[in-house]
Amino acid sequence: MSKKLTLKIAKFIVFIACLIHLLNFLLGGAISVYNYVIPKYFSLVISVLLAFVGYNLHKLTKRSSGL
Repeated sequence: MSKKLTLKIAKFIVFIACLIHLLNFLLGGAISVYNYVIPKYFSLVISVLLAFVGYNLHKLTKRSSGL
């Protein structure tokens, strides 16, 4: 599998996780992982960080001379 394809898959997974955390913040739901509930505002911070990482992955995959 090429590096570019791997980065595209990672970008997709990061954006999905970002959307899930953003929806958790907006809808006031609760995400529970192994009986640990992620707080609403922590979910907002995670969403912003994941959006930043996803955007940088997007820029990296769109480079013509990169990789």
